[in-house]
Amino acid sequence: MSEDEFEEIDLKEVFKGMKKALGLKSKKPGKKKEKKKADEEERGEEIDFQAAVKFLKENKKIMFYIALVSIILVASWIRTLSIPHYNNILLGLDPFVFNRYAEELIEKGYLPERDELRYFPEGFNTFQEQQMNTYFIAGLYYLLSPFMPGLEVVSVSIIYPVIAFAIGIIFYFLMVKEFTDKQTALIAVLLLSFAPSYLFRTIAGFADKEALAMVFWFSMTWALIKSLKAKNNKDVLKWGLLSGLLGGLNALTWGGANFLFHSIALAFIALTLINKLSKNYTITFFSWAIPTLLMNAALTMRYGGFKLYGHQIFVSTFIAIIIIVLRVIYDSFIKSRKPKAWPEAVHFTVFLAIIAIPLMITGEVTGVFSITNQVNSAVETIFHPFGTCPFCISVSENQAPYFFDPQRGVSWWERLSWFIPLFIIGSLLYYQKSLEKFRYKAMPQLLAFGAFILIFMFSKYSTDPKYAATNLLLGSVFIYFLPLYIIVLVLDYLVNHKSRAWNSISPVSMILIAWFSLSVIATRGAVRIIFTLTPVALVLSAYCITRGKEIIRHFLKDKVYAYSLYLIVILVGSWAFMTTLDGADSYFPSFTGDWIKSMDWVKDNTSTDAVFTHWWDYGYWVQAMGERATTVDGGNYIVQWDEVIGGYLFSGYNSTEILESLNFFSKNTTEGLKRPDYFLIVDDDVLKYVQMANIGGRPGYYAVYTFQSQIKNNIFMPENYSTLLVFQPASGPGRIGQDIILPDNKVLADSSTYVINILVPFSDSQEFGPVLAALYNTELNTQSIMVYNCVCETNVGCSQVQEEGISSCYNFIQQGLIHIPSNLRDRLMTELYILNLTVPGFETVYDDNATPLSAQSIISQYDPTDIKIYRINYDELEAASAQELSA
Repeated sequence: MSEDEFEEIDLKEVFKGMKKALGLKSKKPGKKKEKKKADEEERGEEIDFQAAVKFLKENKKIMFYIALVSIILVASWIRTLSIPHYNNILLGLDPFVFNRYAEELIEKGYLPERDELRYFPEGFNTFQEQQMNTYFIAGLYYLLSPFMPGLEVVSVSIIYPVIAFAIGIIFYFLMVKEFTDKQTALIAVLLLSFAPSYLFRTIAGFADKEALAMVFWFSMTWALIKSLKAKNNKDVLKWGLLSGLLGGLNALTWGGANFLFHSIALAFIALTLINKLSKNYTITFFSWAIPTLLMNAALTMRYGGFKLYGHQIFVSTFIAIIIIVLRVIYDSFIKSRKPKAWPEAVHFTVFLAIIAIPLMITGEVTGVFSITNQVNSAVETIFHPFGTCPFCISVSENQAPYFFDPQRGVSWWERLSWFIPLFIIGSLLYYQKSLEKFRYKAMPQLLAFGAFILIFMFSKYSTDPKYAATNLLLGSVFIYFLPLYIIVLVLDYLVNHKSRAWNSISPVSMILIAWFSLSVIATRGAVRIIFTLTPVALVLSAYCITRGKEIIRHFLKDKVYAYSLYLIVILVGSWAFMTTLDGADSYFPSFTGDWIKSMDWVKDNTSTDAVFTHWWDYGYWVQAMGERATTVDGGNYIVQWDEVIGGYLFSGYNSTEILESLNFFSKNTTEGLKRPDYFLIVDDDVLKYVQMANIGGRPGYYAVYTFQSQIKNNIFMPENYSTLLVFQPASGPGRIGQDIILPDNKVLADSSTYVINILVPFSDSQEFGPVLAALYNTELNTQSIMVYNCVCETNVGCSQVQEEGISSCYNFIQQGLIHIPSNLRDRLMTELYILNLTVPGFETVYDDNATPLSAQSIISQYDPTDIKIYRINYDELEAASAQELSA
C-alpha cells in the first residue's frame, strides 16, 4: 500500500467496524462529557487555536517582520511623546545652528560660504562644519511641504531625528544579521530601540548630527560585511564601493565615525600581519577606503581638505593603506627569501621596520610628516576622545565616567544598567566563537580579553568614598591590561602560527571585537561615548541570549531550559521600555519662555550689526533666535577665545583686563573700530563659572546652598542662639578660596577644605547671629566650625565684618545663599552679576525684574531664568582703565 493510500484510510471507521464485529458496544458519552464537548465546539467557533498555531508556523517569516516593524513603530512613537512640550522650539543647543542653516539653504538654494553671525570678528567658513544633517532636514522639507501647506522648517527639524532613527534601526537590523544571524538581530533591535542610553540623541527635537550619523554608520558596516562575505570580484567591488560611499557620508555627518574607522583599519592591519589578507579582502578595503577619503578631502574642510592624512580620524586608515601596500611589495619580491625558521608575521614585521624606521626619522627631521605624533594622536583620541585640556574636560559629557556614580548619576550603570552583564558575557561568548577551532588553545586569549574589558570598565569604580582604595588600585593598574592583552595575542600567534585554525579567523568578527574594544576604552575617557558604545554592546547582549540558548541546549539537551533565556529578554526589554517611555515624556526645551522674551528684546532693541559676547553655551541661541552675531558658540572651533572670555572678561579683576579682553574681539571697519556691543550673563553661569575660570587659567567657583533643616544649637554660643538654620550645598560643597593657618600651625589648604554646610544661628527673640561655615578637610580628615568674616549684599557690595574666621563671603539670595570664595570677591562676575553693582563701562539694558536671582533659578535650567544684558560703553571703560594705569 502506498503512503498516499494509507493517508486516505479513516482510522475511526476501522475501529468502529472492529468493535461491531466483536460485539462490543460503544460507550455513550455522559452529560458532563457532552457539555464539555459542546463548550469546546463553541470556543472553537470563536477562536480556532489550532488554525492560529498552524498559521504562525506556516508564516514565521511574515510574523518575524511584523514584529520588527512593530518594534520600530513603537520606538518611533515613544520618541515623539515630548513634541507637545516644544511649542516649535528645538531641544538642546546645537540643533539651533543646523535649523538656521537649513532655513538658509531652503531660502537661498545654497549655503553661504561665510557665516558672519559666528566667531566675530573673523566669521566662520561653513565648509568646516559637518552639514549632512542640514541637507537632510532641507530634503525632508522639500519632500513633505507639497503635502503639508504652511510647514515650517523648525517642524521638520523636530521630527527629523525620529525619521533618521527609524531608518537607522532598519540598517542596524541588516548589520547585526550579517554579524550574527536574523534571530540575534531582532533581539538587538528590540534592546537598542528602547535603550535609555540611545534615547536623547534620537528623540524628536534633538536635530543634531548623531541620529543621521547612525544611519550611515550601520549601513556602511552592513555593506562592508556584505563585501567581505561576497564570493566573486564583482560583488566584492560593488558592496565595497557602496560601503565607501556610505563611509564618506558618515564622516561628513559626524566625527564620531572615527571609532568604526579605527576598528576597520585595525582589523585589516591584523589580517595583513598574520598573512590572512586575501585578494577579495584587499579589494574590499580599498573600495571602502578610497571613496571615504576622497569624499572627505573634496567635500569638506573639516578634516583639512586633501591634507586629511594628518587628521586623527583617518590616521589608522592611512597606516593600514601603507602596511597593505608594503605587504604586496613583500609578497612580490621578499617573501620567497625569508628564513624558513621564522614565522611569516615576524619576517614581515622586520621588513616593515626596515622600511618604516628610516621614513619615520626622515619625516620627523624634515617636519613633513610626524608618524609618532599621528600615532600618539590616534591613541590619545581613543583614551581621551575629547582631549585633556581644561576646555576639553569642562563639558560634563566629556568627563570620564565612574562605573557607579550615586552623586552625579552619570555613569556606566546609570546609562546601561542591566545591559552590562549581558554584553560582558556576550563579548566573551562571541570571542570564544570566533576562536572556536582553536579549542582549549584559545583560553589565554579569552582570559586576557576578558580581564582587559573588565578592568577598563571598572577602573573608575565609584565616587562613594568607601571605594577609594578600589579606585586607587584599579586606576593604577588598568593601563597595563591593554598591553598585556596585545602581548598575549602576539605570543599566541608565535606559538601556534602553524595551526590551520588561523584560517577560520573572520575579518567580520575582528571588526566587531575591535569596535567593541575601542568603544569600551573610549567610554572610559568620556561618558558621552556611552551613546556610541550602546549599539555594539547590544549586538553582544543579544548574542549572549542566542548563543547561550545554543550552549544550554547542547549540554542539557532540553529546550525548556534553553528557551528560558528569552525570559531575560522580556525582563530587560520591559525595564528598558518603561525607562525610555518615562524618559521620553520628560524632555522640555532649555530655551525657555524667559529666553524667548530676551531674544525678542534683542531683535527689537539692538541694531542688526550688533555683536554679543557671553559664555559659549548661548551662541547658537543668540544667532538663531536673536539674529545677532556672537564671539563664541557651541562649535568651539577657537578654544583660545573661550580662554580669553573665561579668564579675562568674566574673571577680570580690573577695567584694564576687561578692556583688553574685549579689544581682543575687534576689527577695523569703515565706521571705525568694531568691538562687542553687548555682554550677556544668565543665572546658569553661576555654576558654570567653575569651567570658565578653569579654562581661563584662574580657578575658582561659587557654591549655592539651600535650606535643609532647623536644629538645636549646641555648638556656637548656645546661651545667645537657641537654634541653627542649616543650609546644604545644592551642587557640591564650596572651597574657602585661600589657605587657613590654625593656631597650632596646622594648615587648612584651600585645595582640600570644603564648606559642607552653612549654619545661621537664630535666637528666640528672632535675632540672627554670625553666619558659620562647617568645614571639612579631606587631607587631615578633620571637621571644624568657623565664622564668615565677610558678607556681600546685593546692590551694596562686600565688607569685612570681623577679624577672625574665614575670609570667604556669603550672599543671601532668594531661597538660599551663595558662597563666594575669597579669591572670587573682586572678579567681574561677582560685582556685575551676582551683586548687581555699578561697574564702569557696563550699563544694564535688559533685566527681567520679575525673576531676580534665586537659588532655584541657578540650579534649574527652566524658568524662572534671570537673564541680564549689558551695553558696553567703551569710553567709560577706557577712562577707567587709564585711571588704573596712571595710579
